[in-house]
Amino acid sequence: MKRRGHKFWQAIALSFAAWLIICVGFAVWFKAQLSPEALGFLLDLFKDHFGPLLILAVLLLLVGALFLDSVLRKYIRPLRKITEQISLVNPTNPSHRFEIAGAAEIQQLCDRLNEGAAHYESLLNDIESRVNSARAHSEEEKNILAAIMSELPEGVIVCNPGGQILLYNNRARLLLSSLDDRSHEKSLRFIGLGRSIFEVFDENLIRHTIDQITAKLEHNEPDVVSYFVSPGAENTLLRAEAVPVLNHRRHFSGLILILSDITQQLESQNYLNLTLKSFTRGIRASFAGIRSAIETILEYPHMDATRLETLKQIIHKESLNIGEILKRDPTLSSHAMFNQWPLVRVAVRDLFEILQARCRQRIQLKIQMENLNAEHYVSVDHSSFLLALLTVIQQIQTTAGVSELTCRLTPLKRFVGLDLLWSGHPIKADAMRAWETQPLVFEKEGLSLTLREVIDHHHGEIGIYASRRLKNTFYVRFFLPVPYLIKPEKSRSLTILPESRPEFYDFDMFLQAGQHPEFENRKLAKLTYTVFDLETTGLNPAEGDEIISVGAIRIVNGRLLQNERFEQLVDPRRSIPWTSVRIHGIHPEMLVGMPTIDEVLPMFHDFAKDTILVAHNAAFDMRFLQLKEGQTGVRFVNPVLDTLLLSAVVHPSHEDHNLEAIAKRLGVRILARHTAMGDAVATGEMFLKFLPLLSQQQIFTLKEALAASRKTFYARKQF
Repeated sequence: MKRRGHKFWQAIALSFAAWLIICVGFAVWFKAQLSPEALGFLLDLFKDHFGPLLILAVLLLLVGALFLDSVLRKYIRPLRKITEQISLVNPTNPSHRFEIAGAAEIQQLCDRLNEGAAHYESLLNDIESRVNSARAHSEEEKNILAAIMSELPEGVIVCNPGGQILLYNNRARLLLSSLDDRSHEKSLRFIGLGRSIFEVFDENLIRHTIDQITAKLEHNEPDVVSYFVSPGAENTLLRAEAVPVLNHRRHFSGLILILSDITQQLESQNYLNLTLKSFTRGIRASFAGIRSAIETILEYPHMDATRLETLKQIIHKESLNIGEILKRDPTLSSHAMFNQWPLVRVAVRDLFEILQARCRQRIQLKIQMENLNAEHYVSVDHSSFLLALLTVIQQIQTTAGVSELTCRLTPLKRFVGLDLLWSGHPIKADAMRAWETQPLVFEKEGLSLTLREVIDHHHGEIGIYASRRLKNTFYVRFFLPVPYLIKPEKSRSLTILPESRPEFYDFDMFLQAGQHPEFENRKLAKLTYTVFDLETTGLNPAEGDEIISVGAIRIVNGRLLQNERFEQLVDPRRSIPWTSVRIHGIHPEMLVGMPTIDEVLPMFHDFAKDTILVAHNAAFDMRFLQLKEGQTGVRFVNPVLDTLLLSAVVHPSHEDHNLEAIAKRLGVRILARHTAMGDAVATGEMFLKFLPLLSQQQIFTLKEALAASRKTFYARKQF
C-alpha cells in the first residue's frame, strides 16, 4: 500500500509539472501574441475570478493525475514488468508464466507470451530429455567412479599446482576432521572443493613435498613419489603418499594425496619394541645364569656331587625359564608386527642441499658439505628424517652457540654415517638423550613423533662424538643402513594426463583457476561463496537478541555443494520468546548442552575463509555477527552479497523481494523454511539463478554487483 500511494503521488507530481509547463507556455505565447490592452483585460479577469479558476485548475490537475496514473498502472508499469519477466523465462525459470494486471491489451499480450513460454518449455524439456538420454552411459561410469572413490579404504585428495582442492573422498574427510559429541568441539581443518590444501596440512610440508617431486622430475628419476607424516583427527597420525599428476609433456599438473591412518601401526611397533626389550632382558639373564653354572663346572671338574647337582638344577631352571619366555611372547614371530612407513631411496647430496637452504633461510646458519658425490644414497622417510636433522641442528646451534656446521658422509661397513660437525663447545651425552625424548620441532614445523621414534623407524642410531683428527671439533652422527639392506616399497605408477580429454571421466579438474585475495575484478561465476543464514531469539540484535542457529553451504564453480555444509545450534544463554519458537521451531531444550557463540563463530569463520558471503537480507545477519566481534574476537571481513538487493537490481519493477516471492519467481523450492540450513540452501539456489540475469544487465564482476546493489532502495535498510 505504501508503494502504491507513493506511485500515485508521483503521478500527481508529474501532472502538476505538466500543467505548470503548459501554463508557462501559454503565458509566454499570450504575451507575444496579444496587445497590452488584451493582456491587461485577461489579467483583470483572472484576478476577479481567481477562486473558481483555481478550483478548476485543481480539478483538472486531479483528473490529469488520475488519467496518468491509470495509463501508468494499465500500460506502462505492466510493460516494464513484462520486460523483466521475459528475462526470467529464458535462462532462469522456463515454467514461469505471466500474471500481470493491466488493460485488456496487456492481458492479451500476457496470454500470447504464456503460449510462447509453454512452447519454449516443451522444447527445452524435449532437448533435456534427449541430452539426458545421450549422457546416461557417461553418467553411469561417473557414478561408478564416484562410488569407488567414496568407498576406498584410503583417503584421497586431488589438488592443482597452486594447492586448490579439486576432489576428495569421504574417507579423507573423516581422517582429517571430526566432531566430539561430548564437547561439540569440531576440528578447524575444513576440507572442501576450492579450499586450499594448506588449510589441511602444514604449508611448509606441502611446499617441501612439491619441491622434492619437482627436483626428481628435473633429474628424470624413475620414482618421483614423495611421502610425509602429518597429524590427523582425534590425535591420529597419518601417512601421506604424494603422487604427482603429469600432463602429456611430463610437466607437473597436480597432486594426488593418498592418506592412511598409521596410529595403530605405530602403537603396535611401540608394543613390539617393549616386548623385545623385555624378552632380551629375560633371555640375557637366563643365559648368564647358565653360562656361569657351566663355567663353574668346567673350572672345577672334581667338585662334590651336591654342588654339581645344584649347578645342574640352575641350568635346568634357566632353560625352562627361556622356554617360558618364548612361549609367553608369540608375537615376536608375527610378521604383521613389522609393517613400516615406506623408506624412499634419496641422494644424500639432494638431502643436504635442502637442509642447507632451509637453515640459511630460517635460522641464519651456514652449512658446508664435505665428502659428497652423486653416488651416495640413503633410504629415508623424507619429511620426518629431514625434520629430525633440522631439529638436531637447531639444538646444536642453541646449545653450542655455533653459526656454522659441516655436513659429511662417512661410508661404514653396513651403515652410512651422516655427520653434523662443528667447532667450539662440546655437548654432553645427557643432552642428546634429552633431545631423543622430545617431539620434533623446527621453527613453526612440528611432528608428534620423538627423535628416538624417527631413528628407530629408520633402523638407525644416533650418537655424539669428539673428532680424533680435528682439535675442538665435535659431531653428531646418524647411523643409517645402506640402501640395499632395506627393501624399498614399490612405488605407485604416475598419473599422466593424455593430450586429449579422457573419454568418460571428463571432470576438468586440472583447468581450474587458483584462489586469489583480489576478488573485486573477478567474474562472479569464478568466485567461491559461502551462503549462510542465522536463526535468532528475536529481531533486535542491539537489544540483546542472540544467535541460536547457524547454517551455511558453499558454492564452488557455479555449483551448490550439498556435502560441504556448516550447521550448528547455539546455546544463547538466555530465554527464547514463544513468538520466535513458533517461527523457527527451535525449542529451548534443543539448545541445552550446545556450544556457545564463542565456540561456534571461530569455526564458522574458518568455514567461510577466503570466500564471498551471500545472505538474504544480509544487513540483519551481518549486524548480529558484528555485535559479537568484541566478545568472540572474530571479525568477518569477507565481501558480502545480498540476494534481496540483487533481486531489486534485476527486478526493479517488482514490489516483493522477500524470500518466498523471489523463490516463486525463480522457480526455487524452499525446503525447511525458517531453519538456518533450509533458508541458506534456498538462498544459494536463488543466487545461482541471479547470475545469468545479472549478466544480461552487463554486471559480470563482484565490483559491479556491489555497486549495483548499493544503488537500490533497499540498501538503505539498517539494523
